Amino acid sequence: LFARQFSYQELSPKGKVINQMSRWVSQIGYMDDGATVNLIFAPAIIPFITRLEEQFTSYELKQISGLTTAYAVRLYELLIAWRSTGKTPVIELSDFRQNLGVLETEYSRMHDFKKRVLDPAIKNVNEHTDITIKVEQHKTGRSITGFSFKFKQKQQPKIEKPIDPKRDPNTPD
Repeated sequence: LFARQFSYQELSPKGKVINQMSRWVSQIGYMDDGATVNLIFAPAIIPFITRLEEQFTSYELKQISGLTTAYAVRLYELLIAWRSTGKTPVIELSDFRQNLGVLETEYSRMHDFKKRVLDPAIKNVNEHTDITIKVEQHKTGRSITGFSFKFKQKQQPKIEKPIDPKRDPNTPD
């Protein structure tokens, strides 16, 4: 964790986008006697940690428990952020790859990206979560420049209440 880093964007006072990079922690200590680790978070991460509940999309863990790839989990998280509309705007290809955690050097050919990342993630989400996804690709000329998604909630099975044997079934409630 000490060597890990993350990146984020923020606006300067003049409205310019600043690409920031930071480490997660600034100091780590390990105590052999108690087998405990002491962490001091980096100052840049503190605002993100303290606003977690208000800034991030929430979902039930059981929805992603059946997903078998990290790409499927990230796709589900990306889509659930648009739960109220049931569709996403067009997501530029570079942004989409970054959101899924695909490096620029990985799956550079669209055929490989779709075969190894996108199609398995969609299939996985459709089979194991509470939503069904349909993808639409957007092109400029012959090359794909982005994707948009439409999704809807699956019908949840109705739980029927057991009939009380003491009640007369012909009596209205």
